[in-house]
Amino acid sequence: MMYNYNDFVIALEDEEKINKMFCEYLVDSFTEEMNGLYSVILKEKKEKKINSRKIQIDEIMLGGKIWWRTDNTLTGSADIFMVFPEEEKLILKSLNGIFPKIETTVRIYLPNYIEPLIKCWKNKEYIEKIEKWIKEIELDSNTINSYQIKGKYNSWLRKNQKEAFKLLKMKAGLLWGPPGTGKTTTMGTMIAEYTMNNPGKNILIIGNTNLAVDTIFTSFDKTLDQLNNKEEIRKRCIRYGEFFISKLYQGREYLLTKSKDSKLLSELIILEMEKEKIPINDIKALAFWQKTYDEIKKKLKKNMGEILENYSIIAMTSTSAFYHFELLYNEKFDIIILEEASQINICQSLMLSLLGKQVIYTGDDRQLSPIVQSNDSDTKRILGKSIFIHKNDLLKGKVFFLDEQSRMTENICKIVSEVFYENKLRLAETIPDIKNWKEERKLYKEDIFKGKDVEILNINGEASWSQKYGGAIRFDSAKEIDEICKNLVDHFDCKEKQINILTPFRAQKNLIRILLKKSNFKEIRVNTIHKSQGSECHTIIFDPVDTSSNFLKTEEAQHMINVAISRAQARLIICLNENDYKNMTFNKIASLIRVCIIIKI
Repeated sequence: MMYNYNDFVIALEDEEKINKMFCEYLVDSFTEEMNGLYSVILKEKKEKKINSRKIQIDEIMLGGKIWWRTDNTLTGSADIFMVFPEEEKLILKSLNGIFPKIETTVRIYLPNYIEPLIKCWKNKEYIEKIEKWIKEIELDSNTINSYQIKGKYNSWLRKNQKEAFKLLKMKAGLLWGPPGTGKTTTMGTMIAEYTMNNPGKNILIIGNTNLAVDTIFTSFDKTLDQLNNKEEIRKRCIRYGEFFISKLYQGREYLLTKSKDSKLLSELIILEMEKEKIPINDIKALAFWQKTYDEIKKKLKKNMGEILENYSIIAMTSTSAFYHFELLYNEKFDIIILEEASQINICQSLMLSLLGKQVIYTGDDRQLSPIVQSNDSDTKRILGKSIFIHKNDLLKGKVFFLDEQSRMTENICKIVSEVFYENKLRLAETIPDIKNWKEERKLYKEDIFKGKDVEILNINGEASWSQKYGGAIRFDSAKEIDEICKNLVDHFDCKEKQINILTPFRAQKNLIRILLKKSNFKEIRVNTIHKSQGSECHTIIFDPVDTSSNFLKTEEAQHMINVAISRAQARLIICLNENDYKNMTFNKIASLIRVCIIIKI
């Protein structure tokens, strides 16, 4: 396998160039909320500079900069402290200069996370090591006939999950886990198995997002509960970084910090619970909460030198890994886990593989892919691919596919399997606590769907572009979804928190939220698909809005559709009008729904 690494640098520099470009908005209002904090509500600017780009107001802006000029002479700037996407609102801190006036053009710049990776790919030593590593993997034909699992978890692991433990003996390998197959649980037990059999060896767990890191790290620690030497292992464990999801560590605070800081961590977890009680429109209270929260996290943060000196099982994001790449490279870990590697681009994966003697990639390339901002075809071709492109060459014979899932009912699984997995995914033969599993997926015949677990919701109206919402909307489907939610809740078939509405378009998400708010629904979730990766819910309502759009005809769109429908545990509802059937993927899904035999569970 040969790569032109100069092409990697060119693609990364092109992506960095896009990342450095500003986006422009107009100021709709600007208010001083409290000492040192300001809120600004933005609106779309119709005429934009040629060298600007469009960035949706979202959490991606956190940590970025905002700049403006007034009267062609005076300027101002601030750091982006908080983001409220639904209200097009930013909370700013560290303001320099003057306040912006209404209708002032502001420029927003995102943080540059790409520069450290570019530096790595300009390092000749690293490139030589990658070439050597690739040759070693190509020559490695080590086939392991069996692996004797020592942990107690052996009794409840499924057949293919047990097979995957062979990865612990390989120099490089891949755990391919479709939705609901227990990929994270399997990987958590494998890390526990490795620590039990290899005391003293060091492990680096890397994920593309904080959620990915925190989910696998806490899963590993739950498995440690079953080991006799768990306390000794836990003394060596640490989560690096200040942007962890602290609620996942409730009762497992020792993974974040040690005894002297335990009081701070308790305060952090209490703060997270308190945030849910603050009204979304109470900006002052939310800003004060965020400031307190950030101050505590900074006190908990440790430097990387201290981490490497005192701990041997370390978890962090890929962004953190590249900021500290040289230190990690010199450490040379015994094994690296790249969690959700299907969302990590090939440039990142190959470079991160240098950090250990063994590497295990996990993920599913039929779900979300690496995000590429550039529209350049070469950049998208290179950075839009993950290590999964080497399933059939470099990693051939080292890929372990998990084929049993226990999230979805049989009918929902059948649709996902036939459309996205060549009919290789199936409902698990044995499910622990099957009685409770069935009860959680129980459907009532009194509602509008008469107990069906898969259904098409026929929509009359077409999609349209909305200036008000800044994107594609379909009012008829939004209105119909609101009515369906009323029916499900009124018939006690679903609690509000058991319903999740997904759509590819942010404008439609905002429209649906407004309608649900008018209907006094406070707990029904409405998300874009990217926000739902890794989650699941009793009832999923999927509104594609406009299947004729070029966006929904791409390979990436196929992955997003898979993510959307595979979140469903008990019921899947898809909103389609007659034109949506022209899209081949939705046509196939609709055909499968029509022929599904309703299984009584």
